[in-house]
Amino acid sequence: MGDTATDHPAAAGQGSPRPVSGPTAALAERMGVDGLALRVVAVVDEAPGLRRVTVEDPRLAGVVWHPGQDLTISVPNPGGRRITRRYSIRSLDRSRATADLLTLVHGDGPGAAWVASVEPGDQLEAIGPRGKIWPREDAAWHLLVGDDTYLGASLAMLESLPAEAEATVVLEVGADVGEQAHRAVARVRGPVWVTRNPVGSGEPGVELVDALERLDLPAGGAGGHAYLGGEAKTVGVLRGWLVGHGWPADAISAKAYWRADRANQDHGEPEKD
Repeated sequence: MGDTATDHPAAAGQGSPRPVSGPTAALAERMGVDGLALRVVAVVDEAPGLRRVTVEDPRLAGVVWHPGQDLTISVPNPGGRRITRRYSIRSLDRSRATADLLTLVHGDGPGAAWVASVEPGDQLEAIGPRGKIWPREDAAWHLLVGDDTYLGASLAMLESLPAEAEATVVLEVGADVGEQAHRAVARVRGPVWVTRNPVGSGEPGVELVDALERLDLPAGGAGGHAYLGGEAKTVGVLRGWLVGHGWPADAISAKAYWRADRANQDHGEPEKD
């Protein structure tokens, strides 16, 4: 990660992208996004429960990325079958054709196993960037709320806001993740960091709702836009709280990343009720 941009093969115009295999290429074409043949170039533990994985592919120099989007990565599953898991892009460096992914180090599913074992030199296939939620230019102010699976997306969105923008950020994290730094230039209220209680010790979203109630937010959102992300039931509770406080439904963008006590489906999305 200490290379200058001119030292990087993609930045210098050297080399050529590795081909993407048939299934990944077909999925990328069907989804209308890029197929990527990634190489892991760095793995850094930001906290005991948080790992930053840096990947490269010359194609990353030209992808269209909106902060808040992710890459869908093919990971191995027991029995030899591969499934996909989605990881938010924390940052994208087109001059070096690299992307940083923030990944949580816990759980026992195939995605968790990949995160625990990934190391520099590994080769991956992915598609993306994907996702339909990123900062709205017409919003008077921005509210970002979610758990630590929303960390990479929410901080990337926050850092993309211009200096004149206003944002309020409330994030719930495990004790093994803790508070994380950001480089936002906008006028930021927070981040308010909420330490999550152990699983099963309370109702979903209670700590985040308590934090929102203590903030004395503008009535009805006052022209703002809310971006919610994290565990499915928690996201539902947050949306319900905002609607109950007068927020218009079209001023709320929400994304469920996972569902408590239930593995994500093979395509990386949580099961629907």
